[in-house]
Amino acid sequence: MTPVWRTGLAVVASDGTCYDLVTTLLLQTLPKQTESWRLLDIFEAVYETLNAKALPPINLAVIERVYHNKNVTSSIKTGKAIGAVLCAVVQHDIPVLELTPQAIKKAIGLGATINKKQVLKIASRIFRTQITSHHIADAALAGLAGCLHLRSQPEPQLTASTDRR
Repeated sequence: MTPVWRTGLAVVASDGTCYDLVTTLLLQTLPKQTESWRLLDIFEAVYETLNAKALPPINLAVIERVYHNKNVTSSIKTGKAIGAVLCAVVQHDIPVLELTPQAIKKAIGLGATINKKQVLKIASRIFRTQITSHHIADAALAGLAGCLHLRSQPEPQLTASTDRR
């Protein structure tokens, strides 16, 4: 069965000079599920992944911002899925930085026209492991961009905060 929605989640650790891919998750939903159940599955998968005892402390989540899409229905569905991810992240008191795909590429020194094969190759080389999903590669590079952002701006301007209490 072909998934309705698919994206990657990656936890990247950094000591300031070296970047490690700690864990990854390919999030995907099935077409026979209602939208509400798909969103709940996304939330639970992210929440459980972030809840893992073996993870190092996480000080920033990077979400790829939907910046432009000609298909309004697709944009709305993607926005809802991102909302489920954000809810799971905020439940763990992790601040969120939203970046466009262009900002992620710029932060790590990649050209705007890079293709999926090149992304896989670059992410695999940076993290010294074979990455076979472009969704995971995108998530890992977003995490790297977040690490670089924190290094250059210790007090980042975040788009979402856990300070609602």
